[in-house]
Amino acid sequence: MKAKEIRYNARESMRGKWPKFVGMNVLLGLISVIAIIIVLLPIIIQSLSLVSDVISGNLTSAKYEDITMNMSVAVMGTYVLLLVMYVFIIPLSYSFIENVIKLKRDSSVKATMFLKNIFKNFGRSWKVALWTLVKILLMYLIFIAIFIIYIILTAILSVINSSILLGILAIVFLVAVFIFEIMFIARLLSLVLAQYIAIDNQDMTAKDCVEKSISLMSGYRWKYIFLNLSFIGWAILSIFTLGIGFLFLTPYMNVSYVCFYENILKEKKENNVEVVEVV
Repeated sequence: MKAKEIRYNARESMRGKWPKFVGMNVLLGLISVIAIIIVLLPIIIQSLSLVSDVISGNLTSAKYEDITMNMSVAVMGTYVLLLVMYVFIIPLSYSFIENVIKLKRDSSVKATMFLKNIFKNFGRSWKVALWTLVKILLMYLIFIAIFIIYIILTAILSVINSSILLGILAIVFLVAVFIFEIMFIARLLSLVLAQYIAIDNQDMTAKDCVEKSISLMSGYRWKYIFLNLSFIGWAILSIFTLGIGFLFLTPYMNVSYVCFYENILKEKKENNVEVVEVV
């Protein structure tokens, strides 16, 4: 399974569907921009008020204190809105990927359908996300354990006053951190298929979906990296078009990820994670 073959399969499956895929991404982009504006709105309003008073020369000491107080309240409001937005980001992303899969397999699927499924997928999307987070946090526990051991040994060797052993310990610690970073990246790559599996297997628990992602990605992590690297040229071209090219590149990449996932299932012949039509 080469990146070139995956991209070809993606283009073939997108034949006649490009407007819908592009429309989906434009809609998602608009939702993201509107959400960001709403989140930042309290701060924007207070900032405009401050600038207006400065320009008009009406900024008194008392008024400055009032604006400072209002700005503090606005910042708190922004944090609250940001938290609310984050709560809906997970099901929105999940529903979007679900619609990409549906549209890739069925040309009759509407581009706006993912908006209707946000609340339907709310619980399942968060379960998958939380189990994914658990797997990531377990990796952090390994790093914390390494760091604690390093601190304890450093304290012991400091008492002994052995600069040579301290130097060796520092080198060992750096090597351990480097190995951990590789392991951490590998773990992140192993989790990229969790949502796809959850979407295709509604009866499978979120935990099993995450575990199955780790199993499926075994031996395919480098291929996933190469697939992403193969889009670099297109990304550069998209930048030179002032970002317009991303309207086409982003859906192209999204469908390629689906093809990557389906090709793994085909190659590994995973009978217990069969691809079924999403309804």
